[in-house]
Amino acid sequence: MSHQKSLFEYIGEISYGPKKKKPSAAEIMAGRSGRWRSLVLHFVRAAGRDGATDEEIADRIDALGVRCRHSSVVSARNSLCERGLVEKTGKTHKSKTTGMPCTVWRCTT
Repeated sequence: MSHQKSLFEYIGEISYGPKKKKPSAAEIMAGRSGRWRSLVLHFVRAAGRDGATDEEIADRIDALGVRCRHSSVVSARNSLCERGLVEKTGKTHKSKTTGMPCTVWRCTT
């Protein structure tokens, strides 16, 4: 007596083509950090020669409806500084939340 395969056994044998590789955590994070860098660079450029603090950049991103953590802005801005795209202006603005002086950043280009 031959064994007749069930529908589930046939489905297991069907080939759907090459399996797509799942992106690594590093690849996922690179995509996210690239978006943050783009947003931060956009707002630093928009601030012009006067520049903007990390807090001001985060507030502007929040105003777009994008949930933004201060730490995300700092990380993206640090990366932009390392790439030579953003620099300190030498000025500070008073923080709205802490009252402490905050560094003002501007684009180098």
